[in-house]
Amino acid sequence: MLSKKKQEALSQQIKKWEDKRDIRKIKEFLGSNDREARLAAAEALGRLKDPLAIDPLLEAIRDEDPRVRAASAEALGRMGAPRTVSFLIEALKDDVPSVRGTAAEALGAIGDARAVDALNRALGDGKSGVRMTVAEALGQIGDARAVVPLMKVLGDYKSYVREAAAEALARIGPPAVEALVKGLGNSKSYVSEASARALGIIGDAGAVEALLEILGSEKSYVRRAAVSALGKIGDTRAVPSLKEMLEKDACWEVRASAALSLGRLKDAGSGEVLVNALGDPEGEVARAAAAALKAIGHPKGLEVAGNFKPINDSGEIQVQEKNGI
Repeated sequence: MLSKKKQEALSQQIKKWEDKRDIRKIKEFLGSNDREARLAAAEALGRLKDPLAIDPLLEAIRDEDPRVRAASAEALGRMGAPRTVSFLIEALKDDVPSVRGTAAEALGAIGDARAVDALNRALGDGKSGVRMTVAEALGQIGDARAVVPLMKVLGDYKSYVREAAAEALARIGPPAVEALVKGLGNSKSYVSEASARALGIIGDAGAVEALLEILGSEKSYVRRAAVSALGKIGDTRAVPSLKEMLEKDACWEVRASAALSLGRLKDAGSGEVLVNALGDPEGEVARAAAAALKAIGHPKGLEVAGNFKPINDSGEIQVQEKNGI
């Protein structure tokens, strides 16, 4: 291994060739006996995104140092060349999680559907971070073959993996709706929640009836996800139920989301219930009601608008569930 001083000199040398975009000179460092030199070369080639670097990087993806393998996979992903897909698929089997995750990320960036089957299998990876990245990659590719495997991942014990799977299903869009509607009735409440959130993003009105059914869930986070989804879908069939949730739900987060959803629907008939919600004991509910009144053009909304801080751009109120309600 080189001394720190020699490593610094080496880095400066590679940087010089990078600035000159001299791929041939940088490639020579991939054959160095020093792993730091090989790593720096792989990273530099990735930044340059030059097609001439593909072949040496395909060799470097088998380097003995996992950092070099990961850097090579990342570089190949940046280049987006379809001919690298088979090599990256093979890297999904690497012994080192960081390499597997980087390979998945690269495959997502390339977006080639040939990777879908291998990525579906990789959803069963033993490392949660890899599963998350694989789910994200499948969302980027957007192939319907990933729907069933991703639905299974909605039951993952890690919340960030579930979130990645839900977002991936939302990106896949209409082909995922039927499976997500079924997911609303899953015995695991967090699967129901994730399914509702994905359906809200997709915005398919075919999910409205199923979403209305889970408004009776005992879990506030499920009810809130359903209420939010109904607002995003924008179907007025949800108005009566949303009014009821605003008036009667025991959880203030749900009431606040119901108010925001009524605002999204712009139903003029919601004015009375929203005005009443201005007196809600929870300030966030009153704030959401004021925003909704303004959205539907109700005079009271303009009158009280200055009394509340504006809702964020997403229209969501960022809260934590209280005591598992």
